[in-house]
Amino acid sequence: MASRLAWFLTRTGRTFVAVSATAACVTTSLATYLPHTFMLNQYRDLVAMRKNNDPFEVPPKLQSLFSSVLDDLSFDDYYRLLSKSFMVFGFDVYHMGSLSARTGTYIGFPINFTYDSTSAVKKNDIFMNEEPINWNREDAKQLLESLILSDDAKKYAMAREVLMTKSNQILWHSINSGMLTAGCYGFTSKANASLDLYTRPRALRVILYTLSCLFFWGVWCMQKDSLIRFYESRADEHLAQLGDNYIRGGIEYYDKILQRNKALKTLGGPQGAKTFNTDGDETFLFRQKHLPITHRKEFLEKKLKEKSQMSEVEKVEEIVGNAVN
Repeated sequence: MASRLAWFLTRTGRTFVAVSATAACVTTSLATYLPHTFMLNQYRDLVAMRKNNDPFEVPPKLQSLFSSVLDDLSFDDYYRLLSKSFMVFGFDVYHMGSLSARTGTYIGFPINFTYDSTSAVKKNDIFMNEEPINWNREDAKQLLESLILSDDAKKYAMAREVLMTKSNQILWHSINSGMLTAGCYGFTSKANASLDLYTRPRALRVILYTLSCLFFWGVWCMQKDSLIRFYESRADEHLAQLGDNYIRGGIEYYDKILQRNKALKTLGGPQGAKTFNTDGDETFLFRQKHLPITHRKEFLEKKLKEKSQMSEVEKVEEIVGNAVN
């Protein structure tokens, strides 16, 4: 075993490692880029909601709502052609692809977008930890209520996901993945040469490789999460400018998500308690993958309050102006 590992210290072995590192850089970049571009349809099929192996069709009402969202976002014919929809597995809206690519995007609608009332929910199809839910529990009733959304809330959720695809985040994620992989290899190679670690005990190199991988993985997580949070914040800011209906729809949508998460926290047992905090936000060990839902809801509530105050000021100014005239 030792003789085999020693081969990597030879000139041929180092060349092999360099070629392998180059292949790893390309692979990490493509692993991020391909599912959202050239393999977009395969990615969609992987997460699509199915029955008897056939994908669910998007109901005409949801498709009409989606079209009105594209109208509100002032999408031209080209962007409308690139923006497609499908029914996704689960209860969260989903997006994939990029409007910067000619392959377009898919926005996934969850099945609860088809519900108009709690009586329409197929309770027998909903399980928690592979067990049926006792719908007589208070938290189960809260979960049921959280699945019902108004059209304004649905439109906000759709528009938010559309705006997430109207960016270059897929390209940036792809580039950063490849560059950080290359950086990790370059750093360890330079350290090996500078510190003459090839002539020292193998344990030192193992420690170097482990710490380097952890560091560059941490940088990758940080840049990815920061970029996602930036685009999430920008999407909320954009939609807040589309009028009161979108703001109220967003507040309702985030409120229902928090209500659902609080119900899942207790229904999910120990796993649910680990996944969500008492406010309904997701908890992470050391990463912050998304903006907290409470933060996003508070932002929209603040915007709605500001618009209400501005409206009152305008009314007062109008009354004063009429009185003067």
